[in-house]
Amino acid sequence: MKMQKLDRIQNTVSILMLVFFITSVTVAGCLSLPSSTKNKFTDIAYATKSDTQKLDIYLPNEENGPFPVIIAFHGGGFYEGNKSRKYTALMLQGLNHDYAVITVDYRLSDKAKFPAAINDAKAAIRFIKVNAAQYNLNSNKIALWGSSAGRNLAVLEAQQARQTISMINLSATQTFRIMSQH
Repeated sequence: MKMQKLDRIQNTVSILMLVFFITSVTVAGCLSLPSSTKNKFTDIAYATKSDTQKLDIYLPNEENGPFPVIIAFHGGGFYEGNKSRKYTALMLQGLNHDYAVITVDYRLSDKAKFPAAINDAKAAIRFIKVNAAQYNLNSNKIALWGSSAGRNLAVLEAQQARQTISMINLSATQTFRIMSQH
């Protein structure tokens, strides 16, 4: 019964929003971006208010998309950090499970006032949805992940989208194993 309900939700919801709460992760080997990633687009401007409003798109090496998307927002208390932080690199494990991974920079509190970071998260998601075909992305399957301040952005965006939110408190490897079953 629960599986049928989950299948029904996934078939009827236009965007699958997942918020990954990764609290128990072995980070050995996950702290840098994979050098073997062939299909990547870096420093793409998703808005024009600041030079900071950029994102990186990493696609699995197999070209059988469109790929479901993981959007990763970095942490740093809204006053520091960037899209290349080690925590967002953890989500690049998704490439091994046929997910596209997008890391997002947003305006920090010393450069822009509240709610700039929230507006940037919205703009990045909007950009990804509008340009999904260009980058071989599945705009109907978007998952949000964040660490610290980025987690706040992910939760706010998922709630405002009024879509299904799943909170998973597992390691990244376990999370991808569960996601691939659905």
